This record gives sequence, structure tokens and C-alpha cells, in this order.
Amino acid sequence: MSEIVNDLIISVSPVIGYQWRTTGVTSSWSTGTNWSGNTAPDQSSNVRIRPSTTNPEIVIGDDVIEVNDLTIKAGAILTLKPGARLTVNGTLTIEEAGGLVLENTAEVDGLASLLTHGEIFGEARISLEFPRDEWYYVSQPIKNAKSDIYGIWNADGTFNTNEGWVNVHRANRWCRIGGGVDIAQLEGLSIKYRVADANDEADHVVTYTGELNNDMVSRAFANRQYYLFGNPYPSALDWQNETGWTRTNIGETIYYRTRINGVMTFVTYNRFNDEGKRAPVIPEGSSEDDLSYIPPLQSVWIASLGDGFVSVDNNARSHVKDGDFLKSSSAGTKSGGAIRVSSVSDGGGDGAVLYFSEKAEDGLDRGDSEKMFNDAVSIPEIYTKVGNKALAINGLSLIEESVRTIPLSVRNRVEGEVTLKFDLSHYDAEHTPYFEDRQTGAFLSLHRSNSYTYSVKETGDNHDRFALHFYKVTTSVGEPQMDEQEAGNEISIKSVSGKVLVSVGMDMLQNGPGLVEVYSIDGRKVSEVPARSGRTLVMLSSQNGVYIVRAKFGNLVKSERVLVSGN
Repeated sequence: MSEIVNDLIISVSPVIGYQWRTTGVTSSWSTGTNWSGNTAPDQSSNVRIRPSTTNPEIVIGDDVIEVNDLTIKAGAILTLKPGARLTVNGTLTIEEAGGLVLENTAEVDGLASLLTHGEIFGEARISLEFPRDEWYYVSQPIKNAKSDIYGIWNADGTFNTNEGWVNVHRANRWCRIGGGVDIAQLEGLSIKYRVADANDEADHVVTYTGELNNDMVSRAFANRQYYLFGNPYPSALDWQNETGWTRTNIGETIYYRTRINGVMTFVTYNRFNDEGKRAPVIPEGSSEDDLSYIPPLQSVWIASLGDGFVSVDNNARSHVKDGDFLKSSSAGTKSGGAIRVSSVSDGGGDGAVLYFSEKAEDGLDRGDSEKMFNDAVSIPEIYTKVGNKALAINGLSLIEESVRTIPLSVRNRVEGEVTLKFDLSHYDAEHTPYFEDRQTGAFLSLHRSNSYTYSVKETGDNHDRFALHFYKVTTSVGEPQMDEQEAGNEISIKSVSGKVLVSVGMDMLQNGPGLVEVYSIDGRKVSEVPARSGRTLVMLSSQNGVYIVRAKFGNLVKSERVLVSGN
């Protein structure tokens, strides 16, 4: 009788309470017939999960599930499957330890997310499944965590140090720890489990139970060094936002690993910079904004610039959003834009960002992010340097001069082909960018060609081979005039070692010789040479700089900008 009365009350006034039926149900949270009252709860609902023949599950396809109070009765289990998102605006009560389960995997969309705005009573169970024989940066969203939660235990109750590794980064070095070690607040760990024999599963699952963090969490840092910062909550944190954070004497950048081209690669994100200048590497399927989120169970590298302090509370928490969303850039700052350089091979990918702004300095400043080099030798790395510091993100002052050159450094540890790609979607400066390979003599206008493939025959770091040149071109002599047409492939202009070779087919000379002219970037004619054969060699000026070579045969014209350097 009480069951019937309850159903009648629920159908009239859902805010009083929604109850999960005890029989005749599926596991689907969103199916109305699984609930007394035949309607699934909403954000205003007080929900009670009772023991049932089938326990409820929230899945990624449910989108964000939002309720007011949520009570999970003893004997009942509510499971958040990988990728599921649940918001509890009121009180969360878990009457029996492990009654709330958060299942997680290392796959894309594999992390469950729980956002709480009220008190939490009881303990939840966390599970994390990830591949063996790979290192992972992890964090733990429970209070008073110990290393035991990641341990593999022998039959006699001792901590097994042969099957897995649990490492903390303390005193600026890695320390392998055993059982019973306290994990500091906001401390991340690096863990790995090996394949002991052929009978082992491909993936390892870590499972533990504890009281979820729900209050402000803080940590003081005593030294100038990198620390592995662990997200203390079962939901994401947005590093870009100011709300909910206190960051005293802490660098602007976070670093973490993700899979790019099948290889674990460092991702760098600098929150100080404007949009388009915050990340040198953006994994496929992600946006720059996505990279500001520190997911649940994730730890990232941060830099303490001396005596530092970090605190974070519930106001900084969020579910990771689907798709992109627009964040405002710094207002009133004059910017020269940014260039993102990607370095890609069959062995992985890397990247670097150069940007120009009136708030940037040519030395090290807040907008710069040091380079974290990758462990995988197959990754073709690229970076810039300021002094002896390797940078993944390099903020530079606005280009006021007519010419500026910035060397690009590469680190290749295997031979093969590497492709450099240049993203100019955020570059809006008036200086034209060029790329130079000093070893082959290749010189490209990045507005015309945004990729370049080179061969690695000598491994190691190379600081002298590649450079970006920025030239302010103040003439239009390279453009066809009213009675002229663009020649396209009919005319070839190639530059090597201070010379230019202009090649045409003999049919282009039937109406007389052509003319090859050389101009400076401000439109001053430097020289001209008649072209009486199919191949005309022109000597360029001995003065370094960019020159415009203009070849005309009849009414067909082609122009190329060439670089003279190294004199």
C-alpha cells in the first residue's frame, strides 16, 4: 500500500522524491518506467536509490544528469560508467561504503565525472583501468589517501614491488614507494604495471574506496622546482579560470602526457597567453580550450617559482565540456599574432608556439613555457631557445624592425623523414613570414606553402639548420600588372647559395628574350638580366636580406622572394 501511495505522490509533486524501483527495471537511469512515478528525475528532484534486482547506471549517452539531493541506500549501488557525468546540487548520501561507483578507463571519453555542490556523507568506490607497461600520471579524489590504493599485494600481505611501480616526485627526484606511504594533498603520482606472464590481462584495474574530497584543498611548496600536481576532485578543474584558485608564486603553465600519433607526448598549456598562443601541440579531436582542463584522476606538472602556494575549491570544478567554447582574450593588448609549428613523423608529433605581443619580453617572462622533452626517442621534437632555456611557447616583443630572424631548434633521435607544418590561423602581423632550411637552401613563404619535409641523417639537437624570417615587404612589384598574366609552372625560379636559376621552355623564347629583374623588399631595383636561353643564372647581392626576383617572358610573369643569408 505504501508503494502505491508513494507512486501517486511522486507523479503529482516530483520534488518530494524519486525512488528507483526494486523490481522489473533495466539499468538505464534515463528510462522513466524504472522510477516510481514513471518519470526520470531532473535537477530539482530529491532521489533515493534502493536495493533492486538491477542497479542503475549513468552512461555517457545520458549527457549531464543533474539532481538535487541523492541518497543511495545500504545494499544499493549507483554506477557512473566511463564518460558519465553527474551533478548533485544538494546533499549526497552514500549509506554503505562503495554504494557509489565511478568507473574510469584510459580511453577517450573514459573518465566518469561527479560534480557536487552540497555536503557528501559516505564513501565512494573508484576504479581505473589502463594498459600495462605504460606510465600514467594519476591523482586520487579521496581524503587521506595512501600508496596502498595502487599496490599489488602478495599472498602473505606484503607489498609486491615486482609487478608494479608507484613513484612520487619529491625533493626534485623520483622516489619509488611501497605500502603505507601517505600521499600529500594535491600530490600526483606516476604508476606503471608490468605484464608478468602471458596469463595477465592486457589492462590493469586499480580499485579503492574512500571519502571524496569536497572542500578546499591546499599545499605549500618550499623550493623552486617542478611538482606533480594532482586533481583532488572526481571532476575536472579548469586551469584557465581564476575562480576557485589561489596560485601564489606559481608558473602559468601545466604539462601532461597524452597520446599523439600513438605515442605518449607532452602537452603544454600556458594560461597567461591570449587565445591561439596557449598550446604548441593540440591532439586530434581537441581544441586549445580543451587543454586547459585537468581531468579527474589526472596529475600535471606545475612550476613553483620559489616559496609557492596553491589552493583550490569547488568553485574551480567543472564537467569537461563537449566541443569548443569561446573564452575572452586579454582586452586592450596589441598583438602581432602567433605561429604554431608542428613536427610530425611516423614516430609521433611535437610542436612549438611563437607569438608577438606588446606585453611580451624577448627574455623569459610569464608567457613563456619551458620545453618538456619526451621520453619516446621516435618523437621529432621542435622548440626555440632563450639563452640556454629550451621553450615550447616563446612570447616575443612586437616586430618594429623591418627584419627579424628566429632560429628553430630540433631534436631528432632517429633517422627518417620529418614534416614541419606551420599554422598561421592566428598570425595577423604585417611582416611576411618565411622559413629557411640552411642545409638545403630551401626558402619558403609560409603564406604560400605551410609545410616542409626534411630528411634526418644526423641525430641529436640542431640549432643552426632552420630559421623563421619575418620581413616587412613594402612593394607590389611582384604582382602581375594589367597587361600581364601569372605564369604558374611555365616559369621556374630556384634559389641556391646566393644565385637564382630561372628556367623556361624554349617555346617561351619564340617572341624574343625574357627579362629577369631583382628588387629589394622596399621596391628598389637592384639588377636586371636578359634571359636569352631556357636557363638563366642570376647572381644576387652580397648583402643579406630578402629579394624579389621577377621573371617576364612575353606577357607571362612570375615572381619569387628569395633569401640571401650567411654572407
